[in-house]
Amino acid sequence: MVDEVKLFVDETAEGENPPKTNFEHFGCVREQKLIWKPNMIEWTRDNVVPFRQFLFRLLLEILFTSTIDPMVDIKKELELWEKQRSFERALGSSPTSIAVLDLLGSEKYDLNNWINSAPAPKV
Repeated sequence: MVDEVKLFVDETAEGENPPKTNFEHFGCVREQKLIWKPNMIEWTRDNVVPFRQFLFRLLLEILFTSTIDPMVDIKKELELWEKQRSFERALGSSPTSIAVLDLLGSEKYDLNNWINSAPAPKV
């Protein structure tokens, strides 16, 4: 079992929309490279259903390759996610995030800005 799986997202001309994943062994995956084509944002905007399917498959692959839980426990967890509509709510926010990114620009609306935010003003 691993406690953390790192996802590296990049884009190159050789990438694919959606990118291929390489989860080969249960419990051995600690990082995954997702190489998209340079038009990733446009593709996600124009292909909402395939994008959701990709994210759902990615989530399942991470779940199955990073856990040693018995299949019964995994099925219970997935049923709970379905009941709570957790994944559906997360996917529902994707189009909003893309629109905000378009409005504010990547230099203002970037995951790194959330992690390394500007210092709070002095009182």
